[in-house]
Amino acid sequence: MSITTSMGAFGIMVEDKYKGIIKDFIASPISNKGIIGGYTISAIIVGIVMSLITLFLFELYVFITGGQILSFYQIIKSFH
Repeated sequence: MSITTSMGAFGIMVEDKYKGIIKDFIASPISNKGIIGGYTISAIIVGIVMSLITLFLFELYVFITGGQILSFYQIIKSFH
């Protein structure tokens, strides 16, 4: 899911270029690197948030079905 949502966020950049919306950003006092960096950072944030939501929903499902949930240490270890 995190790959799909991150790529969807990058798709917004392509869509902005296609529709000409990116011309509004280029007219602003922000550099091209800053514009691309903004798209990249937002895609990373979207991926992280969606991954955390998925992890939370998984843990909730396991808890409801009576399974063994991950400890805090296991959750932190899974981020590496």
